[in-house]
Amino acid sequence: MIFKKIKEWIQLLESNFYQTKMLILSIVSISFVVFGFFIIFLYLSVQSNKVLYFKEINRNYSNEIYDRNGKILAELFQKKISSLSYKEIPDQVKDLLLFVEDQNFFSHGGIDYKSLARAVITNIISFGYVQGASTITQQLARILLGEREKKISRKIKEAFLAFELENRFSKEEILTFYVNLVYLGHGAYGFSNASEFYFRKPLKELNFIETLVLVSLASRPEYYSPFRNFQHLEKKIDSIYERMLREKPKFLYPDKKNYLAQKEKLKALLNRSPHESVFGTRIDYAPYVTEFVRRKIESILGKEYTTSMGLKIYTTIDRDLQISASEESYLHLESLRKLHPYKIDEKDLTTMFEKHYLESGIGSIFFGMPLLNISKQQLETASIGLNPQTGEVLMMQGGSLFQANNQFNRAIQMYRQTGSSIKPIIYSAGIEAGILNPASILEDSPLYFPLVEAKKEYWVPDNIDKSYEGPISLREALDKSRNIPALIATEKIGFERLREHYKNFFFHTESEFKRRFKEEIAIGIGILEMSPLEMAVAYSVFANNGVIKVPYLIERIEDSNGNVLYEGISKDEFNLNIVENKIISGDTAEVMIDLLKSSARFGGTGLDLERLAGKTGTTNKYRDAWFIGILPTLTISIWVGFDDPKVSMNKGTGSTVAGPLYGKIIKRVKETYDQGDYSFSPRAVRVEICPKSGKLPNPYCPVKKVEIFTQNGIPEEECDIHKLGETKIRKKSDFE
Repeated sequence: MIFKKIKEWIQLLESNFYQTKMLILSIVSISFVVFGFFIIFLYLSVQSNKVLYFKEINRNYSNEIYDRNGKILAELFQKKISSLSYKEIPDQVKDLLLFVEDQNFFSHGGIDYKSLARAVITNIISFGYVQGASTITQQLARILLGEREKKISRKIKEAFLAFELENRFSKEEILTFYVNLVYLGHGAYGFSNASEFYFRKPLKELNFIETLVLVSLASRPEYYSPFRNFQHLEKKIDSIYERMLREKPKFLYPDKKNYLAQKEKLKALLNRSPHESVFGTRIDYAPYVTEFVRRKIESILGKEYTTSMGLKIYTTIDRDLQISASEESYLHLESLRKLHPYKIDEKDLTTMFEKHYLESGIGSIFFGMPLLNISKQQLETASIGLNPQTGEVLMMQGGSLFQANNQFNRAIQMYRQTGSSIKPIIYSAGIEAGILNPASILEDSPLYFPLVEAKKEYWVPDNIDKSYEGPISLREALDKSRNIPALIATEKIGFERLREHYKNFFFHTESEFKRRFKEEIAIGIGILEMSPLEMAVAYSVFANNGVIKVPYLIERIEDSNGNVLYEGISKDEFNLNIVENKIISGDTAEVMIDLLKSSARFGGTGLDLERLAGKTGTTNKYRDAWFIGILPTLTISIWVGFDDPKVSMNKGTGSTVAGPLYGKIIKRVKETYDQGDYSFSPRAVRVEICPKSGKLPNPYCPVKKVEIFTQNGIPEEECDIHKLGETKIRKKSDFE
């Protein structure tokens, strides 16, 4: 009976064992099939996306902006990586990197199986993840995958991609990609960027321990951050150095004494804020130019091209001139702001409200209303420089400092009244038409002009100093910036001629002309609003034999492979609708340069340059100050004032606030630009005249002088003032 029961039990066990065995075999088989499909899925995933992964190798290189001489001007990036070639990687970096990360790099096929087996055994013994076995190729694959979590799926994809990398690229290329792409903390990608960020010097200049620090950061950059966790970093570099002493690698390394000495110096060098990042060291010598270029890239190529696409943008900017403009503008305003504080007209209710709104902050604090632009409260400036012969923009400074609340580019986006700086344009219209010449006598006396259209009986303008000089020549009127002669000249020239002149110089479409031109006598003293760029373009006509050029700033844009994506030469990048054309004759241009050389002496620049031509401008109630200066290959337009056009500069004039800034900018680069000469065709002629009458001298003229004239503007009449025994009585003003 007992034996029968035992037999039944054995039969039952045998039956259950068979079922259990089959169940286990089924589960194992299904698991292998599922795992196989999983492996195939991961393999296909890598294969289908490998083009994107490989493309990532060439992505995220900074867009680099260069000046006209090939000097770096600025960088545009979200993630900045290095761009070293294999030959540029120092041997010390290669030796230490391979010693620490992958000693068998040049012998394995992407995965180091010996190191993998050793790591598995070590981790099993340690009951945890203690040692990794990823090769440099696998680490590069991980970078391209963009995954860092310790998942089995990631490790498998990493292995597949590592094999693909080994099949597609040479060992030297893989090592170069890794050195350029690996993340080393604080926003620094690649050894070259990390070297500049941590040690502020090129990678090739690092000593042993500095190189060792960078190599050590690759595995856990935040954990080993020298700014945050130097104690962790010190333990790691010490352990690596001790391994060197044991294994005695073939490359050079310091003895223990020198190693410790280098480490002490390192501690002092890395004593910096834990919050620093590579973004704080972004190169940008010209923020207003950089922002202009960024917007142009977006409009030309698309938003995705604005940063980190490896573009090379070659501009017409002169970095030395740009730096001079940036630095001198800031320093100049720092001193001027003390002399010209923000002072509003208390009779202006709108401005008074803004003042109290800003001071109290009630609107923003209690009602969520926006803060008003703080730059309205302080003196600002804008300047732009062109090569008059080519239209190339050589510098562009849109304000004092480019920052969160001051990104408005006044050089190209702001329009203000020009004051007396418009007078050369007015006078050139009369000279071109043969109505006026430099010797023309104009009255500087109190006059009135009827203003029926303005519902006033008359307008009595005056000069800025409230004084009058009587009859003076056009040259003297321009030198001393007299308003009454300019208004008389405007009336003599007539609006028919001035309409065409303004269309040629400023308003290059009919719609723009209708919108901005005003047929008022006061245009002769600058009531129309212009941008600094427009004024620079207009004055450049005088320096360029009467030809107007299209201003442009971007010469060309190349992709990372050197393919030209855009060429900007003579493109209308500033949307002025200019068509290159000869708008005044060469002899008129020569006369204007001669007149402006004379007036430049009164500009307050502090310069004594034979070639310098220029003119100041000051608007009503000292709200705007201008100086436009010309040299043969450089025209600079400068504006100084408050963003709020209602605010006065407290007696600040073109010669006291704008001209001096021009002088400071030019002094630093005059060796480059104070050379060459103007070229004109046809040439103006010089003729002896009587300065009192502005006509040809007769035998009784006591004083004679040589004056310059256009070929069709030479006086034909003789002086009618000086006669033997006769004195000419002249009417001094309309009020006599």
